[in-house]
Amino acid sequence: MFIISQSTRQVLDEEERQDELNRILRDRLNGTVLVPFPPEDVDEPAVLDLGYGKGAWIDDLLAEYGDCVVTGVDIFLGDDVDEDAVEEEDNDTVEEFIKKRWNLNAPFAQDRSESRLRPETFDLINCRCLAEGIDRDRWPALIGELKRLLKPGGRIQMAEAYYCFQSDNGRLAESSVSNAWWSWYNRFMDISGRDARIGRQLERYCQAQGFEQIVATQYRMSIGGWEPGRASLGRQIRHNLLQLMGSFAVPFVRTAGMPPQVCRQVGVGAREELSRDDIKAYYVM
Repeated sequence: MFIISQSTRQVLDEEERQDELNRILRDRLNGTVLVPFPPEDVDEPAVLDLGYGKGAWIDDLLAEYGDCVVTGVDIFLGDDVDEDAVEEEDNDTVEEFIKKRWNLNAPFAQDRSESRLRPETFDLINCRCLAEGIDRDRWPALIGELKRLLKPGGRIQMAEAYYCFQSDNGRLAESSVSNAWWSWYNRFMDISGRDARIGRQLERYCQAQGFEQIVATQYRMSIGGWEPGRASLGRQIRHNLLQLMGSFAVPFVRTAGMPPQVCRQVGVGAREELSRDDIKAYYVM
């Protein structure tokens, strides 16, 4: 993700935001594991989590399925991060699991280490919220490699956000400042070689790689407390989203060429706009 060029503090802040997002998704998607699990006649299911961060999803998994053997692959961060600091944070919160770091934009076949991931190893793979970190052209091959890591009958669950904001009552115009933010986000992703719309491509890529029993579901992520029955969750979604939007100010200027004054205007304006419940804004996962 773009956090590879940020400071240690920024990396850890982003990991905390991702962990909060994990809790949001658990509540919105009604569970940690969204596919039939555990498999029958398997005493210790093998699970792979890509981009584990501080390990929130793994914690949830182990709390529910304590017999799982979990491998977490952290996105490779390089020399810009104090690994000791990251590991210290991990040790405060994460239950025991196998930790590995790998550049997910490189084929797994290039890994010659003893800890390399081997074919037909995992019963379940969790892969989500990696859009800012995976190259656009890498996705089809990555999905194929993940398929080969699954045992026969194994399953993968994937989820990515689509930040093209919409309104339940039509009060968010195409010319809104929130959609201006989306346009800059899309530009940043494109210049960075990423795909801002990858969530809409996953079903097609899985079909092309020969996956069977594919289930694609779109979830509406209400921004704020306007949706009946989901007011508290909606406020959490908004808090998490506004943090995300704030973190993109520097990348928008440095990478996407956004003038600093425009960046301030769009950033502040979009956050103010999406803080209003009367426009009933949402995005989808």
